[in-house]
Amino acid sequence: VRKMNSSIQTLTARNQSLADYNLRKKPDLESRINNLKQTQENYKILRDEYTQKMQYLGILVLNEFTVSDHRIDLDTISALLKASVAQNEEEAESLADAFMAGNVPVENFVNDFLEKRKEVHLRTVKSERLVNIISQGGSQAQW
Repeated sequence: VRKMNSSIQTLTARNQSLADYNLRKKPDLESRINNLKQTQENYKILRDEYTQKMQYLGILVLNEFTVSDHRIDLDTISALLKASVAQNEEEAESLADAFMAGNVPVENFVNDFLEKRKEVHLRTVKSERLVNIISQGGSQAQW
């Protein structure tokens, strides 16, 4: 019986110590909970802003885009992007031909040609990325 009383007192003391420890941690926990709530509110606001901006741009997430209330699928967008790449390549080539013929000054040629080639490269990368998205079924699109 004494052994049990001693065990009960030990458990009670341990329980009291643990309760005191938990009570000391309560302000920190409440602070973190409030911080988490604020972060969650900020996330909701940013998510809503993002959704509104995406809707404004006319982009839907489900393998389709809405442009001026007309639906265009990813294959059409890919074809248009490839056509744009080809057009920019032709413009860069005609600019190079004009430079070789002496019709364009060096300064203008360098700036204009680099800009066109940069645009061709960026659109080519986007086109290849879109082709990959289409081949994956569009469900794992990562813009």
